[in-house]
Amino acid sequence: MDVEGNVRRIVVPTPLPLGGTNLYLVKEKPITLIDTGPDTEDTKADLKFGLAKIGLKLKDVERIVLTHGHVDHCGLAHEFVEISNPEILAHEKDRDIIEDFGSAVEKRFEDCGELFGSTGAPPETFQVIREFLDFLGSLTHPCEITRTLKDKDKIEFESGAFGVLYTPGHSSGSISLQSGDTLFSGDALLVENSPCSVFGGADKKSVGLDDFLDSMEKLSKLGARKAYPGHGEPFENVKEKIKGMQSAYEAKKETILDYLSKEELTAFELMNRVFGIISIEQVLMGLGEILGHLEILAKEKAVETKEKEGLIYYKV
Repeated sequence: MDVEGNVRRIVVPTPLPLGGTNLYLVKEKPITLIDTGPDTEDTKADLKFGLAKIGLKLKDVERIVLTHGHVDHCGLAHEFVEISNPEILAHEKDRDIIEDFGSAVEKRFEDCGELFGSTGAPPETFQVIREFLDFLGSLTHPCEITRTLKDKDKIEFESGAFGVLYTPGHSSGSISLQSGDTLFSGDALLVENSPCSVFGGADKKSVGLDDFLDSMEKLSKLGARKAYPGHGEPFENVKEKIKGMQSAYEAKKETILDYLSKEELTAFELMNRVFGIISIEQVLMGLGEILGHLEILAKEKAVETKEKEGLIYYKV
């Protein structure tokens, strides 16, 4: 398939710290939209405008492929179902958060309650996190997946196909798509942002940073020339960009080890050391990234843990 000739990027706004989300319209039968953006009026207006520039309307979209189940990528999918009932494709492991975000988040919060409680974060921080998750829930509506995807599946078009690559870590069901030497990487490659979301492990229990790093390594071996990410500008020299992301991970790891070589710290204390003052909206991401590093370091036996009064302290 001629990706450059058949694919158009549409950037839609989001009310989240990452800013706009990239959607990709494949103007070839069946007309396919990769991701939808969140369910906001601004998103819908910009999407309609972007489609109109290509000569299309919402009703013309015949298939939607969701790279993952986060609301800034899938929240508006239900709108298309009401208009034209397109096929909705996503990975099985993100089915729960796409089809019922509220219940899925509640279950995950319950599963991870003990871990959150051991981080040393004050109770008011948990309340803010809960309120933020409730806000995220307002940006999406339940949408039934009509076809689940797995690694090495094909998404067929008239003149070719996209290959499905399972790339968990940012979410449990994150996928990327490959067409020749081109990648649609969703949030598996975020050059300008932190490398991991919260609890995106393939096992649906772990934080998932190790899976995220494995997914990056997997993508680096494909020989792709160009990547179309879920946020930010498309970029070339994919392998070199991934090397830069891996180097940033190693640098953060060394920073964490340096702090822990000097004193025992909880995950929350370590987050404050590493990131300094961050906005309350970013605490969940910041704490998730620190927990991801600590999860890996504990597996590698590079850090020791000690429990004191219900809190977990880490030390080299």
